[in-house]
Amino acid sequence: MRAFRSPPVAITTIPATIGTQIAGNLLGAAPLVDDTELQGYVNRVGRWVAAQTERSDAHWRFGVIRSEDVNAFAAPGGYVFITLG
Repeated sequence: MRAFRSPPVAITTIPATIGTQIAGNLLGAAPLVDDTELQGYVNRVGRWVAAQTERSDAHWRFGVIRSEDVNAFAAPGGYVFITLG
């Protein structure tokens, strides 16, 4: 029986790389809302929720994007976006 070894760094960074690409695509289609108070509030709530999870050590990123639709998006690497709606 072989001992378990951690995957190479390149494999563990793939989700973060994919998440960065998805976040870039989302923000290219709909920019973040220019409201520091709203963004701060969403970040505080998001970080509190994230702290309650098994992945509280992850580097979470939260944002509100300008869109008339009511929706939310999550991408690998800790990206979470909600729409202004």
